[in-house]
Amino acid sequence: MNLALLQEYLRPYDECRILGRPFSAGSCDGELIALTRRGEAVCLHMLQYDSTYSERLAEAEEPAWEEPALPPATRRESMRQERREVAPVLAVEHAKALRWGEVRLEIAGSEYGVMPENDVPSLLLLSTFLREGWQPQAPLDEAALERCALSRMELRCDGLPDLPEGAAVTLEPGETTETYLSEVPVALTAGTMDLTLPFGGDGETHTAYLRRMVVSDVWEEYRALFRAHRSREGLTAADMAAIDRSEQNLLALLPEVCPEGMGLPTVEYEIAGGEDISLDLWSQEALDGPVQSGGSSTLLFMAKPEEKTGPHGLPLKACVLQHPCPLDTRTVEAELFRWHRRVAHPPVVL
Repeated sequence: MNLALLQEYLRPYDECRILGRPFSAGSCDGELIALTRRGEAVCLHMLQYDSTYSERLAEAEEPAWEEPALPPATRRESMRQERREVAPVLAVEHAKALRWGEVRLEIAGSEYGVMPENDVPSLLLLSTFLREGWQPQAPLDEAALERCALSRMELRCDGLPDLPEGAAVTLEPGETTETYLSEVPVALTAGTMDLTLPFGGDGETHTAYLRRMVVSDVWEEYRALFRAHRSREGLTAADMAAIDRSEQNLLALLPEVCPEGMGLPTVEYEIAGGEDISLDLWSQEALDGPVQSGGSSTLLFMAKPEEKTGPHGLPLKACVLQHPCPLDTRTVEAELFRWHRRVAHPPVVL
């Protein structure tokens, strides 16, 4: 911290319009605090408080006081531990638009998070809103700030919008992803498969149709990708140099994820009923192996099926197993460790 930075924190905007619009949804109480403009960026600021968060945090911390947990020995234990992390239940996490009466403003991007204790920038921002005339309503006025989530959403508009007083206000949430643990073992075979895989974890039973598995030569795929980039017309010497650097950087990271001469299994599948579900398949060897430290092991590989529709007439999807194996591998003992579902949320009326 220095005085220049402190000065910036003390005056974080060029214009400010206090809204003071409280709302409530389930265990979450919140308030639209203000609209601000800094340069050309117009932002909506919001504070939310989940009344169940502190109690759930205390319950989660009790076992740690009784017997401190050992560091996870396997990747499986590490990912199970991730699921035990406690988060507040918020009425709005991501939003795509704000509707104020007849005015609809798209949200270009947002950031939010629980305020750390003694979070100086956030405390200074909230103090400036209080000086501008914001009067927080109960229970926000007495809630512990380190249990509150502060959000900032950038709006697509020129200048502070003219919002009609007393008009109805609606936040249109974007989609979120729910993750469920399933841990269903499955034996994968190279080539075409006809496997029906039931799974759960959310109190219901879902079905995946595993169509085929191929062991992808990711080294050759990336090299082919960069060859395609170099073959584009109109590239300058600077463009070619940038492509060369990108290829060198990626290939330097690749060996720890997949040694050259090895491949990564890719599984194509359909989800019964056309549900918006994606599978997270792992080899049992990788799950029960040691936890990998950061670095190149964090590389992600995206798979895209060549065909759009599978044999059941459903959208065809694909999943890459982070499990290097010989290119001629025929079988992999795997596990549907977890799965993800995209969820569209109803509008939040304030």
